[in-house]
Amino acid sequence: MYFLIGISLLFAFLFSVNVVASLATTGVWHLLAKTASGWDVRTRVNFIFLLRVTPVAAAVIFIFAFVLPSFVLFEPSAATGEAVGIKLTLIALVAAFGIAAAFGRIFASWWRTKRLVGEWMRLSEPIAIDGVHVPAFRLRHPFPVIAVVGVIRPKMFVAEQILSELDDAELAAAIAHECGHLSTHDNFKRIAMRICGDLLVFPLGKTLDRVWSETAESAADEYAADRGGRRSALNLASALIKVGRITPSEKAWIMPVGAFLLDAEDASLAVRVDRLLQIADCDESTDHAINRPSPNAMWLIPVLASLILLPLALNSGLLSTIHSFSEALLAALQ
Repeated sequence: MYFLIGISLLFAFLFSVNVVASLATTGVWHLLAKTASGWDVRTRVNFIFLLRVTPVAAAVIFIFAFVLPSFVLFEPSAATGEAVGIKLTLIALVAAFGIAAAFGRIFASWWRTKRLVGEWMRLSEPIAIDGVHVPAFRLRHPFPVIAVVGVIRPKMFVAEQILSELDDAELAAAIAHECGHLSTHDNFKRIAMRICGDLLVFPLGKTLDRVWSETAESAADEYAADRGGRRSALNLASALIKVGRITPSEKAWIMPVGAFLLDAEDASLAVRVDRLLQIADCDESTDHAINRPSPNAMWLIPVLASLILLPLALNSGLLSTIHSFSEALLAALQ
């Protein structure tokens, strides 16, 4: 019974903290969305990512830093007459179901991506692209693909019709866009956000997923514009329009998880083109004002949080209080 109570409490806290934190971060975004629209796009995309992964991170940290140590230290292993009630069992089962379903969806997504990449490799031939430091392939595919697929060993795929439709300057700008995704590890972030979303049984955070995806594309667009200046912004806008025109719309395309120049379900083409034209209209001084924030800035928040949480996790008085709360919760859920 000792282990059953412990496992049930862990699952219950995992689910409860995750749901509460997800509601909180969604509320924070609704409060700050209008303000965040005026932020630098790279700051905004990092902030949205942080909001999306915070609920799961908070739940996992709370469990392993506080709930589990307090249970091990203060819960007597001998029989105490405590039992796992039906309410606690239901909460624990919902959490366990969410975790099992998440692993199932994650495995299915990984398997589908692996199968599709294998199929793409059979339809591809290696090519060399200036400025690209990952394996690149010329792909025969009905959809005008320009994509980076993979996290550990990413590959870039460029469809044949892209190579024939875009001129050299437009192709260079489109490739720079994909390099922008590579530079910020967007495929890893995309998978991390999907895992965080899948761990919840309720569909919370879908707005953050959509906004992050759109903002990540804008950030990659600005990366390309930063590298080539005003002319690159115009070339990328022209490339997006050409790719949009040759994109077939008569079927739903099954694509691997990755970063695409233009996703099959992307509805932000007009917004992206307008933004690129605005960048192109800026003078040189304004172009240089679109600076990328320090890549280390995002890590300041988890580092500071760790410095705050470590002494709290070592505080026996706090752990005892958490255990007392767990006991009261267990009694209430009998």
